[in-house]
Amino acid sequence: MIKFINKQFTTALIAGALIATMPLSACGSSAASYKKSADSHMEKAEYDIAVNDYKEAITRNPDRADYYIAYGFALLKTGDTDNAIAQFDKAHLDKNNQIVRQNNKAAYRGKGIALLHAGRYADAEAVLASAAAISDADYLTDDINEYLALSYVKQGKYDEALDIYDTMIKKGKETGALYAARAEVYAAKKNIDGAVADLEKAISLENDNLEYYFREYELYNENDMTAEAKAVLEKASGLKEEGDRGAYLGGVLDYLKGDRTSATVKMGNALKAGINEASYYLARITQADGDNEGAKAYYEKYKESVGEVTLAGWYDGMADCAIYDGDNDTALSYVEQGLALTDVSFTEKLLYKKVELCEAKNDYEAALAAANDYLKLYPDSEAMKKEQLFLSTRVVAKKS
Repeated sequence: MIKFINKQFTTALIAGALIATMPLSACGSSAASYKKSADSHMEKAEYDIAVNDYKEAITRNPDRADYYIAYGFALLKTGDTDNAIAQFDKAHLDKNNQIVRQNNKAAYRGKGIALLHAGRYADAEAVLASAAAISDADYLTDDINEYLALSYVKQGKYDEALDIYDTMIKKGKETGALYAARAEVYAAKKNIDGAVADLEKAISLENDNLEYYFREYELYNENDMTAEAKAVLEKASGLKEEGDRGAYLGGVLDYLKGDRTSATVKMGNALKAGINEASYYLARITQADGDNEGAKAYYEKYKESVGEVTLAGWYDGMADCAIYDGDNDTALSYVEQGLALTDVSFTEKLLYKKVELCEAKNDYEAALAAANDYLKLYPDSEAMKKEQLFLSTRVVAKKS
């Protein structure tokens, strides 16, 4: 799964530190102290406090572009996407000098990320392309290109995304995360050999990262390649970690193998040992066993432990809990939040749920739009083609 989003604020801080801006006003020192306080609260994931401090810093000195950029990222963390976009716009200036170009590149990057959060993928593409075209602040370029590739993936523009990944890899940026990201594009294009090759490359670069093994396992499973899936798990089982962490990873492997009984015991012990990630898998296991309330409790425990949830599977699971409770509005909210993530591993499932939920609410136009979005990404789905045709007739009937 792709997880670029955690880099947002770190790079924003770098931008703030390296980009010189307009001179401070008379009360600039006070503004700087609020900025410093806000940065500290961001590091501690105390986003509401950070928002207030950034706002205060800007009140005292409204001429610092980096303040608006940092404020925008804080707002994103609180879910205030529209306001975040507005702050990134305020950081942009129509001047042509090195300082302004550096600021504009960072502001475009922030706005592009915010637009991705808002599901405005074509708009994100345009803004991120503008950011990438600015030659200054080169330390931001690779990161911007990764987000630009993601905007293409979200629109089903797989070849354009591959061009970016290919170029970055040819230039020597070889990381497990980059190969795993390209693997997702190959998987979407049904190029299983290409996806597996990239995941194997990711494993060779980071052979202790179980996430890559799990994704390869899932890829084989999704394509009914049972023997290959089993072989991947056996390979992952060969990795040894001592103590509680090793027991937790063993529980994850048991879960993937379908041994929920053993997985539950190991995950329970891991949770007692303070490995809070175990609560996510316990939620999945409990949900599979039909205990909806227990699943919700574990999902909430996971959220409480990590603060910001970046796993699309978490939103998929919470949506299923809400559907079980008959609360389609809440389920749809979880689906849309999951789709807004940079983690694309559950995109197909979430989009399918969106179609079903919109239809259940008799919102045929929204359901048709979701079906169209689904088919842009997965054009070979015969089931969705039939659903699209049905929804088209309902929309026409409603208008007539």
